[in-house]
Amino acid sequence: MSLIRAICFVLCFGGFSRSGIFSANYVLSTECTAVNDDVDKVLNASNEHMKTRGWQPCIEGFKEDVPVSILGFTIPASVSLSVYSGSLKSLEKLTRAGDAAECSSSIFDTLGGTLTYDSLELSYEYFKASFLSLEMEGKLSFVQARADADFVIATGNEDCSLQSFKVRNLNMGSYKFTVEPTWQTWLLEIVLNHAMIDQGTTLNVFEKQYQWYVENFFSQYWCDSQSTKLPLYLRR
Repeated sequence: MSLIRAICFVLCFGGFSRSGIFSANYVLSTECTAVNDDVDKVLNASNEHMKTRGWQPCIEGFKEDVPVSILGFTIPASVSLSVYSGSLKSLEKLTRAGDAAECSSSIFDTLGGTLTYDSLELSYEYFKASFLSLEMEGKLSFVQARADADFVIATGNEDCSLQSFKVRNLNMGSYKFTVEPTWQTWLLEIVLNHAMIDQGTTLNVFEKQYQWYVENFFSQYWCDSQSTKLPLYLRR
């Protein structure tokens, strides 16, 4: 029940400012309850919607000079990296991690908890990299082993939206290069792998798409499910 107490504390002593439901601090009389079953039903519905669409977001390519460090020291040379458009899967496998709590006051309701993916795979059909005299090209993928996100959805009289979203432990992934095997590509794979992990090159892509899915699917489905309900404090 520690999560419920924590959310109650936020409701009582802190305000939300992301989209304007609250921008100042208020002291409110709140009631909270665990809503794990309700959240699981909404997750199943939003995941099924994403799955039946058979659609994965198209990820834009990028060009970047990735700094290279050796034994903790950045050397005066970088990897020139060009990556073309790719895709991210499987967004439709979002699940709940731990308890979800719904809290209510006379002014607004909130849903808070943690969502997670067991794994996400970011795939690029083509990339090209060069470092000093070394070059390689081929396919690039990054598998994120686990991605947890803490969230809060707030429902007021006229608005319901995602108010807080924070991704945690986005550093448990690994890169895979599909290239022609030579000693040059072997060496450049090692250099580029360490450089991209140190730089967090693809992590912002994960976080952006993660939030997009939660905001446009899970959060929207949750808000729709609440539109016909009485506020929690009136359901006693």
